[in-house]
Amino acid sequence: MKSYATIGIIDVLLRFGVACLLYIINNDKLIVYGLAMFIVVAVDYSMYFLYCKKNFTECRFSFSKDASLYRSMLAFSGWNIFSSISMVLNGHVVGIILNMFFGPVINAARGISNQVNGAVSGFVSNFQVAVNPRIIQSYASNEMDVFYRLVNQSAKMSFFLLLVLVVPIWINIDVILKMWLGSVPQYAGDFCRIVFISSLINTFSLPLATAANANGNIRLFQTACGIFEIMNIPLSYVLLRYGCQPIAVYYLALTIVVITLFVRLFVLRRLIRFDVKRFLSSIVLRCIAIALTAFGGMYALSQVISNTNIGWLLLSVIMSILFTSSLIMALGLNKEEKYYLLNVLKTKLGRG
Repeated sequence: MKSYATIGIIDVLLRFGVACLLYIINNDKLIVYGLAMFIVVAVDYSMYFLYCKKNFTECRFSFSKDASLYRSMLAFSGWNIFSSISMVLNGHVVGIILNMFFGPVINAARGISNQVNGAVSGFVSNFQVAVNPRIIQSYASNEMDVFYRLVNQSAKMSFFLLLVLVVPIWINIDVILKMWLGSVPQYAGDFCRIVFISSLINTFSLPLATAANANGNIRLFQTACGIFEIMNIPLSYVLLRYGCQPIAVYYLALTIVVITLFVRLFVLRRLIRFDVKRFLSSIVLRCIAIALTAFGGMYALSQVISNTNIGWLLLSVIMSILFTSSLIMALGLNKEEKYYLLNVLKTKLGRG
């Protein structure tokens, strides 16, 4: 993870350098930006390639005559590609449809919501990257109790990590966008709020996808998820064609995220005998109850505290983080998780 974090930091610095480069050049900035980002991606790939080649003996190119090996690899990668293509089409085609009906202003609002959500969700994605190898390893070792516990705990922790970040931004999003952009496109704040909720629900699905990959039989899992992702495109067009406002597309996307979560759960119950009832009761319902309490409490407080200037905004953000963290510690974690977390904090503070 240290090497992974180092490469991630280099990637961020390179992207920041690209942004700075645009200020000092006089050529076509769009072409330069595209070329520079291509170079950044190539550098990222090279670092990962060289690290794996140096540290893992199995990372070598070799030809095999085992036809069944090729078939299984192509099947696994093919179904993953199908799901990825579905997600890409969903993301970009819906943007085109919104542009057809409402023009570039709505697409600007959509771009802002995606950018804000990407910055926040990236933190949780990195946490899941750290957990994924252990989930796969426990399944491969047939340590099923450990496997199920890791899936459940990573889903819960991912949700709570994102919740701590989302609550203060969700409550203050209008003020934040106003300070950041000056002139805020219509619907930008509403888009951000719904996208945040979708991302929170989607955190439950991240370890479920890893669990399906660990099993290897992903055809049904990826097909079902991919179909629902693609269905967002024609349904969005129908809604807008019959006069709905652009916010309806986001509510539709949120609904599909919820449906897809249940589809993943029931497919996993068939594949690996996953305890769906326990996951819903002990993880999903508890997390949602804590989230509703956090959002409700901080929204009520925001009606009392004026957050129109930077001082009050910072106060609101600090109070949101403290309130949400307290709820998680008191109601979201069991004794074992609290003990582990406190030990980690003590160790880190002791080293500091």
